[in-house]
Amino acid sequence: MSSDGDLFVVFTKEVTKQFVDQMESDHLQIIFDPSNLLNPENYLDQDYIISEFFDLLGDKIVAVHAKDFIIENGKKRKVSLGQGIINHSLVYSRLKEVKPASNVLIDPSKINETLEFLRKILNTV
Repeated sequence: MSSDGDLFVVFTKEVTKQFVDQMESDHLQIIFDPSNLLNPENYLDQDYIISEFFDLLGDKIVAVHAKDFIIENGKKRKVSLGQGIINHSLVYSRLKEVKPASNVLIDPSKINETLEFLRKILNTV
């Protein structure tokens, strides 16, 4: 976990689940950011990690942060949405399954390409 001012990031689904359970609040919601769960050691298991997150916490998701990355020289490097390794088809098909009215948060850089990619993905799931 890390804390930076008002930002609170949880890096594992288990810690997130424990935190949500301990809060015992219907008002606590989650912004799901698959990039924060994945790292150079576990990214090859992303389908399992993403699916399990939805199984454990899908009902608490209020938004998904759409971003992407690649692994380069053993480290994560941010890239434009759709140019990386995140399985967006899985993320948005599971989102449609469990919380279809959720929001998608995007970074403002390369907005036209980002929106084009999201439209394509969202129209296929």
